[in-house]
Amino acid sequence: MEIQMAETTTYYNKKNGEFIMIEDEYLQDAEDDYDNIYSKADEWEKEQLKLAEDILSHPENYIPIPSQYDIHEYMIMKKFSIYMVDDETSEILLNAIRGRGAFRRFKDEIFRLGLREKWFDYKTEKYKEIAIEWCEKHGIEYEE
Repeated sequence: MEIQMAETTTYYNKKNGEFIMIEDEYLQDAEDDYDNIYSKADEWEKEQLKLAEDILSHPENYIPIPSQYDIHEYMIMKKFSIYMVDDETSEILLNAIRGRGAFRRFKDEIFRLGLREKWFDYKTEKYKEIAIEWCEKHGIEYEE
């Protein structure tokens, strides 16, 4: 979940248990003009188009994993800033996440304040909770 990129979607394939990442562009192409685009595509693009076509034709076999927009890392940073540190540190971190460049400033402050390990442990635990909730929602077995 942490390595997702903009303009891609990652799916869990219920048939084989694999996770696949596909560019949203291929999903759009497969939906719009599959035959025409497929006939002009390179071999590696044809594989992606076939996958996109399968996802669109058999959505019951593919479950999208939570995207960066579903996860709300900003809220994870905010909750860490409020609940996991003392009041003075909390104020510093909350100021860091205001406005443009919030993620970079937050990470800089975490490093400067010696909270890197504590932050990564907290963030890992939150991602784990999201993953478990997602697995349970979709009836997918998991190991901790």
